[in-house]
Amino acid sequence: MNPSETHLSLILSDAAFPLSSFSYSFGLESYLSHQPRRTTSAFFDFLPLSLNSLLYTNLPTVKESWETPENYLQIEEFFESTQTCTIGQKVSTMQGKALLGVWVKSFSTFMIPNEISKLLMNYDYLVRHRKALGHFPVIWGILCRALGISLERTCYLYLLNHTKSICSAAVRLDVLSSFQYVSTLVHPETETLLKESLNVALSLTLEDTSQTWYPLDLWQGRHSLLYSRIFNS
Repeated sequence: MNPSETHLSLILSDAAFPLSSFSYSFGLESYLSHQPRRTTSAFFDFLPLSLNSLLYTNLPTVKESWETPENYLQIEEFFESTQTCTIGQKVSTMQGKALLGVWVKSFSTFMIPNEISKLLMNYDYLVRHRKALGHFPVIWGILCRALGISLERTCYLYLLNHTKSICSAAVRLDVLSSFQYVSTLVHPETETLLKESLNVALSLTLEDTSQTWYPLDLWQGRHSLLYSRIFNS
């Protein structure tokens, strides 16, 4: 018997889930370093803009991958073509490969095989033999479908995990305290932002893919120029 959707959702949203999210600030470190003052206020300016960017750059791919997993190569090719920042591309493929590794070494052992799981194993083979890139949003959508997680929860977890990663990065950058990390996640405005983003995500198609905050690509691209770096990107 497969684990329940709730049980699997809690595992996928665990801060210790091995996706290397703690290694990346998704442009936050560079953004704060280029501000007149590195303050909590600057972080709260960054968070909704970053989430909205993720909504339009990643969620159409997550949704399409969940709905038509058999087209993963075409979806991956499309996603790659829309990524205008090479750092963002690198992070996406590194996290995607990590997620594939979790599927092969952990999830697949306990899941009843199905057609979607077979697609994931084929995808993993192609990535390991450098015949596919393994972008994270593509693999996330297919993996959640294989685990029996609904499209709505698949998208919500993707948005939530990104928000948690940004907040965690802010703690490591000493912009938020541990208590402020929790307060930010539990705040009604954060929940509202996630729910509103989810409603939009469920209506998006691949053709809606766009970058809504162009400076974000600049922050990520300029990360390598920072004098001192805590994160990889």
